[in-house]
Amino acid sequence: MSVLANLESKIQHEEATNIELFFDLFFAANLTVFSEVHDVTNLAQLRSYMGYFCMLWFTWALVGLFDVRFVTDSIFGTFSKRSVLPAADTLFICIFLVFFLYFFLVLFG
Repeated sequence: MSVLANLESKIQHEEATNIELFFDLFFAANLTVFSEVHDVTNLAQLRSYMGYFCMLWFTWALVGLFDVRFVTDSIFGTFSKRSVLPAADTLFICIFLVFFLYFFLVLFG
């Protein structure tokens, strides 16, 4: 058995969970909406955009690092994630409806 095959057999691959994918989608959507709403035409706006991006990225990175280090597969962890998910889903649906109504009014209003 080669060294590479031995190394590959020891590496564990895990798929991303739904909450991790939702968090990544939230990051991308937040940055996209900010980019669409704010035109970067001068240095002050560029600094504002870079500051917002850094704030979003550091929040995303710190949550990811915290999850890697401290989150365990326990009853409390599962319960807390499952209790937060309905609230996050409700918030997502509300935000989607607000954006849908806004674009509907802009297109047909």
